[in-house]
Amino acid sequence: MKQPDINIPAPRFKNDPDASRQMAAYTSKIQDLFRDLYSKIGTVEVVSSAPGLTQLDERGLPDGSMRSDVKILDDATQSNRKLYYRSGSNLRLIDSA
Repeated sequence: MKQPDINIPAPRFKNDPDASRQMAAYTSKIQDLFRDLYSKIGTVEVVSSAPGLTQLDERGLPDGSMRSDVKILDDATQSNRKLYYRSGSNLRLIDSA
């Protein structure tokens, strides 16, 4: 799942700098919540042909860990399921066989 743009500009109040600071803090917390939610929501795309490296996205998280998109290659044969993910500049495969 691609993360949408969640950068929300904080409103500024001309006559109340304290309110502007409070809104900036509030907006920052909302953005952190959205980032956390999107990093944990997972869907897996099922495909009929093996994906290429450029079809999988990998992104770093603030704590330094990495997340990768995952695609499952489905085949009519029950014992021939494959899971693809990206690790750096490499396409990795987990085979059920």
